[in-house]
Amino acid sequence: MNRYQHVLSQLKEFENKINLSILVYLVDWKSCIEYGCQATEVNWKNGITPIIWDLDNKIISTEDQLIEAVLFVKETASKMEAHELVRLCQSTYPVYFQEKNKNLNLVNLSREYNNIKHLF
Repeated sequence: MNRYQHVLSQLKEFENKINLSILVYLVDWKSCIEYGCQATEVNWKNGITPIIWDLDNKIISTEDQLIEAVLFVKETASKMEAHELVRLCQSTYPVYFQEKNKNLNLVNLSREYNNIKHLF
């Protein structure tokens, strides 16, 4: 099992709660905020929530980064109902501040966010 499959297996318990792609997005966003790189090679597009069409991408982060991001998302998701997870996703900097139907460059957006987050 590669690391991407490992992430998916760790998040599968929430599949009945929410679309798995939202959880993978949250892992990528957390990884970008903390480490300046995505955990996956997913090219995100902004919709009502971030969407991807292909979940067969590979994990590209280091094991420690990946584990921390997945654990954070799992802990957060376990305390929320499906509608709360959707709202969380929709309230993230990339989704909230970027135009709909545009690609999301999470690395660049995390740099912007990290430079201004103290203002929130």
